[in-house]
Amino acid sequence: MNLILILVLSLSSFTIARDENGCEGRDEMCDKRVGAPPPSALSGVFGDPHFQTWSGESYDFHGICDLVLVKNPNFGEGLGMDIHIRSMKMHKMFSYVDGASVRIGDNILEVKGGRPEKQGFWVNGIATAEDETIKLSDKYPVVIEDLGKKSRKFTIKLGGDETIEIQTWNSMVRVNFKNASSEKFDKSLGMMGAFSSGEKLARDGVTELHDFNKFGQEWQVLPTEPKLFREVGGVPQSTASCDIPSSSDMRRRLGEVSTTAEEAETACSPVEPALFDMCVFDIMVSNNKDLVGAY
Repeated sequence: MNLILILVLSLSSFTIARDENGCEGRDEMCDKRVGAPPPSALSGVFGDPHFQTWSGESYDFHGICDLVLVKNPNFGEGLGMDIHIRSMKMHKMFSYVDGASVRIGDNILEVKGGRPEKQGFWVNGIATAEDETIKLSDKYPVVIEDLGKKSRKFTIKLGGDETIEIQTWNSMVRVNFKNASSEKFDKSLGMMGAFSSGEKLARDGVTELHDFNKFGQEWQVLPTEPKLFREVGGVPQSTASCDIPSSSDMRRRLGEVSTTAEEAETACSPVEPALFDMCVFDIMVSNNKDLVGAY
């Protein structure tokens, strides 16, 4: 992949033309022929950050603020689930996910990026020992694994093979949804899109937003929503809009890259194909080959 293609991908926010059924965009006739699309096997947020909707479509939102990744009031027979992420600034022009918080019922698990030897997770705002048994709402166990000096993984087991994985790598946080079902996530909204179509719906659940920046601003955490992070954290809150870099600023940053596409592609060679292009982009704009660890 050459540098020109990487830049085009960055400015187009990695929009994928076809979904897993081979349908282009919102091709309703195609959807009717194949039936409702199942959720993608790869869904969540990671890297720069890149968002992968329930349908598998990828897009970028570089706004610095707290965002609603998933709003799921029907989860767990009324327990409800909220998942918020916090984006922080990186290299002046880009951002990364610095923390993620999951609320199920009255319990909140907060995870912050950082090396595993430092305390980086809290339950209901209280630092918790890694070997302590954690169950959200006394029903959903959390398994914690150290993956080396730079990485740790938290797996929330929702039943069967259905899980939410929160993985840290240095200061970056990644959230993955595996085997998400309509039983657990039906009618959920947020930065992941509507389940399971991935449509980027506004908070009214009807209006579709095609502009990624408007969609991101729509899902900034509101004053009326639960505060899932212990601290404000130095990012714009809902009384101010997300801090979004301008297109000219992003192009100027892209012009400063020193890592070649070939070097980035070599570094990203172990990454699964669906994430390869995004890995290459992140390494080039950060000039940091070690960033492959975030994938």
